[in-house]
Amino acid sequence: MYNVTCVNKETPSRGWYSIFPFILSRTVDYGELRWSLKDDENLVLARIDINEFKETPISEEALVNLQKMFDFFRQYNKEIILRFVYDTDGNGLMNEPQSVSIIKNHMEQLGPLIRKNAGQILTLQGLFFGSWGEMHTSRYSNRDDICDLAVCLFEATGGSVNIALRKPQHIRELIDKLDMMLYRRKEELVRRIGLYDDAMLSSDTDMGTFSIADSSQNIEFFKELSCFNLIGGETVTDNPINDRINAVNGLKERCVTYLNSQYDMAVIEKWKKQTITERISGSKRTREVSVYDYVTKYMGYRLELETVKSQTFGKNVYIHIKNTGFAPFYGPVKLIINDDAESEKSGLVIKPGQTEIFTFNKSQIPKSFTLSCVRISDGKQIGIYNVQQ
Repeated sequence: MYNVTCVNKETPSRGWYSIFPFILSRTVDYGELRWSLKDDENLVLARIDINEFKETPISEEALVNLQKMFDFFRQYNKEIILRFVYDTDGNGLMNEPQSVSIIKNHMEQLGPLIRKNAGQILTLQGLFFGSWGEMHTSRYSNRDDICDLAVCLFEATGGSVNIALRKPQHIRELIDKLDMMLYRRKEELVRRIGLYDDAMLSSDTDMGTFSIADSSQNIEFFKELSCFNLIGGETVTDNPINDRINAVNGLKERCVTYLNSQYDMAVIEKWKKQTITERISGSKRTREVSVYDYVTKYMGYRLELETVKSQTFGKNVYIHIKNTGFAPFYGPVKLIINDDAESEKSGLVIKPGQTEIFTFNKSQIPKSFTLSCVRISDGKQIGIYNVQQ
């Protein structure tokens, strides 16, 4: 029988984010900006205004500014949700370039810098066009232009970053068009596509994010999409759909990995006051916690050490790791005992509710040990446990 105590549970690549707006042509006082960073948020959304260049190439000085931004957030260990926009006031048609070729040229200019800093980028939202970069109120929100721009961005960045589109319709139309084109890198591109929903839980269609209100069909779409890539955004409009258990179930169904901590404050403040019942890990007991704290804890993946079991007569010890979060964990992952013995799972996606079993030889397991859970892609620890027999 083993007793488990969680020592440290860092969870990169998930959680709340704040928005940091930049105008790419302007320099930034990063000494001042650092005071706006939040210690309890691993993520930032960098919204990059490139409107000044809607008729021209992006200047070299602006590209230097972009690298300085990456360097700043890297210094403070922040992962970036990246969004380039021509519009910041809800007038996409007025503020975006008159030709799709200009957008593509900008993607090709920015691609090498994005690729250079890809390890720091959680996802890249949108294809630059539309009001607030949200792919609506635009001359380019049609299947052909979306596909053209998605392929351009994918190739400009060398397929190095995730790309989130605004609606499931955009993703389905992209896949259909790629099939028609016989695009040779279709599977690679599709695996990079996620969803950003900036009207989450606002109505039965998330304010038109979905073309239908058929929840069962939407849930299947989320489950299928989340096996490959991230879903996130912001929740808006205080209403019964984002009350208490409805909110939690809605976020679970959407397999949400990240949310805006600044908007909609009416919803967020409501969640801080409302409560929900949580089952205590490793126990049959429950407790009341705020909806906000519950969402904070379970948003994205959450890998928990469920049990440590030893064969009575065999030679193995089995360590069970369960994902109790809203969204999958994108592996591979390995467990390390006392910085010595390792057990690895390659090419792994651990879905919500799924348990993975790691096998060790009994000779590798002392009566008391420290167990580290490590993401292989970047070596980041996502859980440290003390285990005693």
